[in-house]
Order: sequence, then C-alpha cells, then structure tokens
Amino acid sequence: MMGDGIVIIPEEGKVCAPADGEVIVIPPTKHAIGFRTASGMEILVHVGLDSEKIENEFKVKVKEGDQVQRGDVVMTFNLKRLQDKGVRLDTPVIITNGAGASEFVKTQQRHVNTGDNLIAII
Repeated sequence: MMGDGIVIIPEEGKVCAPADGEVIVIPPTKHAIGFRTASGMEILVHVGLDSEKIENEFKVKVKEGDQVQRGDVVMTFNLKRLQDKGVRLDTPVIITNGAGASEFVKTQQRHVNTGDNLIAII
C-alpha cells in the first residue's frame, strides 16, 4: 500500500498543487506528480487509473525541484482523450509517508474545488 488518501474525479483537465511545497518526482510518462511540504509530508497526485501506459497526454508545467503554492496549476490534460483511450479518471491523492500520523481526517464533500481542504493529518 502506498499510503492513505482520497480519490477525486476531475471535471477539468488540470492538476493543482495540493499544498505549498516542492515538486519531488515526475515520472517519465508525466501522469503523476509528487510533492513535499515544508513539514516533510509527501503527497502523490496520480491522474487516472492505468494512465502510466498513456504517453504524450500530460503537459507538466513544473519540474523536479520547483517550489509551488497550493492551487498552482502544475499539469494539464485532455479529459475526453484520456477517456477515449480507456483511462478511468479516478485520481488518487495519497500521503505517501504518513505512517507516523495518528489520524487522517478526509473531506466528506462529494464535490470539491481548487483550494478546498481535502485531508488533515493529526
């Protein structure tokens, strides 16, 4: 298991930075982006299921080592083209190093917007 988190289904073809921090990993297919916050929390946003098999569909606007602010657009993609290629758009947002946390509090909202609090770690 990679970690605890939530799944969102994007209504727009963009990924926004989930928190202030640093971009720490972008796989070659650019289907995911990993972030590290100033407090050391690591967050992975993985667009779609089986999206790592799709090439040249993700336009990443940052590079590893870049500093980002919560809400910055860091990636864009075409929702319809991904769906046409058989990608389920379920997008996990995972805390990859949260094993030491005593509790994760996740939003109960069914619809979220850029900037909404999705997960709190206690």
